Amino acid sequence: VEFLRKFNDDKFGKGISNYVMEKVIDLGSLLLLVIISSFVFRDILSISYGYYAMIGFATFVFSKRPRQHTNQTYFFFGLTVALYSIGYFLWGLARSQAEALLAFKILTSGIILINSAYLEFVFSLLDSTRRKNTILWACHLVNMFFIYATCYDLLFKTAIKKNIWGYWPVAENLFYIYFIFWLGQFLYGLIHL
Repeated sequence: VEFLRKFNDDKFGKGISNYVMEKVIDLGSLLLLVIISSFVFRDILSISYGYYAMIGFATFVFSKRPRQHTNQTYFFFGLTVALYSIGYFLWGLARSQAEALLAFKILTSGIILINSAYLEFVFSLLDSTRRKNTILWACHLVNMFFIYATCYDLLFKTAIKKNIWGYWPVAENLFYIYFIFWLGQFLYGLIHL
């Protein structure tokens, strides 16, 4: 502070201190803008951070022991969560029905793949992948069908704007069948943990 007062006494110093104060005010304004935008866009920012965090964790785990099956399945799990995060991020940015449907297709594909990766990781962690191989392949095949159903509008065909949060998909009957299957996969993996 004494240093700035000394510069205020002469013309050259006054110019420097004013320049410094303007930059401090600009930085304060920028900080305030970041804080406000983080509240406004907190979901969008947190999802993009989730994407980078999951890619980072998955890569870190994989790089520790790339030949270990558990590390490989965790890496696959991390990639599926990242795919889900991309879809969720795009959903937050969607300004039309078409954009929202594309985001939901990506998001739902991520959700479907998360369960496959989750089961792979659980059975890899328990070292029972060989014993559960038939169940895993059956789940993977059914999940691939549901990804196909997602891409060809069999789980939802349209999205409607419900409230201030944007567009929401209108679920078709097949979506409820998938949800039961999703829940069954989740519980099956949880029970075996």
